[in-house]
Amino acid sequence: AKQIVETLKSICDHNINYIDINGRIYASTDEIRVGNYHDAGHEAAKTGKTITVEEDDISRGAKKGINMPIRFHGKTVAVIGITGPPDEVTKYAVLAQRITLMLLREHEMDIRDRNNQSQQQIAVRALTKNMDIDQDFLNEIFRNNDINMNKAGWKTILLKAHEGYLPANASLR
Repeated sequence: AKQIVETLKSICDHNINYIDINGRIYASTDEIRVGNYHDAGHEAAKTGKTITVEEDDISRGAKKGINMPIRFHGKTVAVIGITGPPDEVTKYAVLAQRITLMLLREHEMDIRDRNNQSQQQIAVRALTKNMDIDQDFLNEIFRNNDINMNKAGWKTILLKAHEGYLPANASLR
């Protein structure tokens, strides 16, 4: 969140808030606002719709700007709020939204890869140490890695599981 607001601040001259789904400012280029409640951001999170604030309202602590929800897998995960004339800052909110979605997808892929690697290592350990392993679990690992139950398939899963541990000239027989 902090990286996103700082990156956007470097290309636009407006304050940026990254707001959680409960309306709490999680990161901001205006450090004083971090941790504060953001009414329009909370409304954007609850409704899933962009909320525009047309005028500053000092009594409510509201500043003119735009609050755009970030939706991931069909649900709002955060809101990007940018202070300034809404017609001017909307393009930056869209950019922040895209950057955030890209980072979320990348994070999701990293988790999936780590999970897959862990499963491969469990399978290799069980198979090489002649331990019991659930056949359905093993079949799922093979399916997830497009591995056939032939000699080449076994080499593939062993190499994948030990990636980085075997010397480049090692071969499995």
